[in-house]
Amino acid sequence: MFEKPFAIGDASEMSTRAARATAKEYLAQISRGRHPKDERQTKRMSPAPAMPIGAAVANITLRQAWDRYLDAHLIRKNRSEKTIEGYRDHVERVFAE
Repeated sequence: MFEKPFAIGDASEMSTRAARATAKEYLAQISRGRHPKDERQTKRMSPAPAMPIGAAVANITLRQAWDRYLDAHLIRKNRSEKTIEGYRDHVERVFAE
């Protein structure tokens, strides 16, 4: 979709926290079909419609989301067993209620 990568900023002038925040915003714009550094495209495109309240996403439980994340992200990307156990601890113990 986008022909060449672009820089977020100069590492000597931007903290990693600021760079991550900017990158997240850029990714959100890209997911809506916008190029973050193309002002002409950003101005002429209308914003993406908001997802209606009560859409299908609301029907998923935390358990189902965790199972999907475990399979689709942690296992598929070969995360270490220690990493997986850390996530499992947080989801199953902290969110037990």
